[in-house]
Amino acid sequence: MTNNRYNKTKKDEGFVRNTLKKTNPSVYRALKEADRISPMNISDENKHQYISCVGSQGGLGSSIVTLAGGTYREAKDIYKKLLKPEERKKYGGSLGVLKDSAKDMKNNFYGAGYGLTYRQNGDCNCLLKRKIK
Repeated sequence: MTNNRYNKTKKDEGFVRNTLKKTNPSVYRALKEADRISPMNISDENKHQYISCVGSQGGLGSSIVTLAGGTYREAKDIYKKLLKPEERKKYGGSLGVLKDSAKDMKNNFYGAGYGLTYRQNGDCNCLLKRKIK
């Protein structure tokens, strides 16, 4: 049963990525960039800002899709962290988990605003090195 759910999830993710590749290139590029920078030694804040920036460079619609995706991922993170006592402890309790998520969403919004303003490929690269406030 679990394997079937995993396979369906992977199939659904593939469908979403293929659809975005054709209909929303900046959001597709953001998904690819998220995979690329995930293992890198870059602060979480920079990662959130950079990915949201890249995804939002396609305009307001792209920004909405990017922020919706970021919100979905944060909701999944909250759920996962609140269910595991060791994760809750790591963040200083349930309130700490929620504060961390709020910080991540704030960085998503900063990055999205930057991406809506600076629309050329490569404009978001500066966010990998410094944070915007």
